[in-house]
Amino acid sequence: MRFAVTLVIVAAGLAACSKNTAPPPESKVPVVGLPNTDAGDKAGKPADLSFSLKDMNGATVALASFKGKPLVVNFWATWCPPCKLEIPWFVEFKQKFGSQGLEILGVSIDDPAPELKTFSAEYKMNYPVLMGLDQDKLLATYEAEVTVPVTWFIKKDGTVYSRNVGINTRQYFEAQIQAILGS
Repeated sequence: MRFAVTLVIVAAGLAACSKNTAPPPESKVPVVGLPNTDAGDKAGKPADLSFSLKDMNGATVALASFKGKPLVVNFWATWCPPCKLEIPWFVEFKQKFGSQGLEILGVSIDDPAPELKTFSAEYKMNYPVLMGLDQDKLLATYEAEVTVPVTWFIKKDGTVYSRNVGINTRQYFEAQIQAILGS
């Protein structure tokens, strides 16, 4: 079973890197990565929640307003096949764990509001979709300037629990969410 899951992850990552699914020429993010779950020196340290972004409807959303809640911050792009695989999982997790306080933020790294509105309606995204376009400091801070998807799991106390770079399994994401719900 573990071999089959690994094979699926590798295949998805390789498919995501093919020339047929490359990011648009104007994109700053050139590749889609394979799993890396190491939060490095940020694990256990306060997440930088000092950023404010516009959501796809033009409202300002301050990351600091989510302190005190378990938070998933997912950096993604509309052209990214692994991102498109993960988003329905996040929709499901928001439905399943939202009543327990779980917050999920989707940060699009390179699309303007009109494209995000169409995409989020198609994927029935039930959590805030924020615009990360031209937010270079945010993308650098959350290590999402080179590879997508990148997902951060932040505990209620505002500290980083874990990070995932690239695609992973639904079960992995749910385990991370359960861990931050219990924090």
